[in-house]
Amino acid sequence: MLEVFSEIEESRLLNSADFNLRDQPVIVLFWTSSRQSSLRELEIFGKLDEALSGNGMQIVGVHTPEFEFGKDPGHIDSITRSLNIRFPVVLDPDYHIWAYFNNLYWPAKYIFDESGELIGEYPGEDEHEEFLSEVNSITGLSLSLEELDMKASSVRAAKDIHLGTIRGDVQNPLEKKGKDLKFSKCSGNLVENKACLEGLWGISDEYIESRSSESIINLMFSGRHLSSILWNSGHMELQYEIDGKSANIMISNPGEYVLFTSEVEGEHWIRISIPENARCYAFTVA
Repeated sequence: MLEVFSEIEESRLLNSADFNLRDQPVIVLFWTSSRQSSLRELEIFGKLDEALSGNGMQIVGVHTPEFEFGKDPGHIDSITRSLNIRFPVVLDPDYHIWAYFNNLYWPAKYIFDESGELIGEYPGEDEHEEFLSEVNSITGLSLSLEELDMKASSVRAAKDIHLGTIRGDVQNPLEKKGKDLKFSKCSGNLVENKACLEGLWGISDEYIESRSSESIINLMFSGRHLSSILWNSGHMELQYEIDGKSANIMISNPGEYVLFTSEVEGEHWIRISIPENARCYAFTVA
């Protein structure tokens, strides 16, 4: 796997001086700016990096973007600065490092020994206990899950609902990519996990963009949690109805925002007013 280290070392470094991955144990963390699960893991690894200081183990983060806005170095830099991330983070906008690892998940963790051999891989937010046990074994430390706030997320991503034309889970016909499309009010026949659009929309490969103040997304889903990946050029208030009850949330940076949580699983309907020029990329139902 030493050729993988060469690929990492030759990639664009975001936030640190030159670093060396040879002749020491290494942890590689794949993450993406568009998912709360990745940001939680990034924050945890900031604490882990402090705990490992002086113990001969190097952490390196690899940011591989899920969407086009994740290719902006300034956006990624602002996230790492806000979380006070001090370990090296390299940018992987074209998925070169991702492909070397045959990686499939955000977040994902890989541990290598000092000879560069892969000794552990840990996808997702689970398996923290096994991961930390391996770290303690290598370093001789006795780090605990509690001191690093390492715990599995209570949210289980069961279904991603993508908008745009590439993987579009949209009830309306989107065959005219690149042109504005106007849709009439959705009837009562909503299809579960399929977005139904109303009003004027711009359509791209990976997102839909509101073209008026009357652009609306309807979605019927079953679960306990709903979040959405949204983008806007500045701060905006997102207004919506969930099961007929009004709600709102402030949107600032592009990323994932939680719209609904419940302790009880059930069928729900959400109706979201999307401000003009704002973009919606996807929903996650759990």
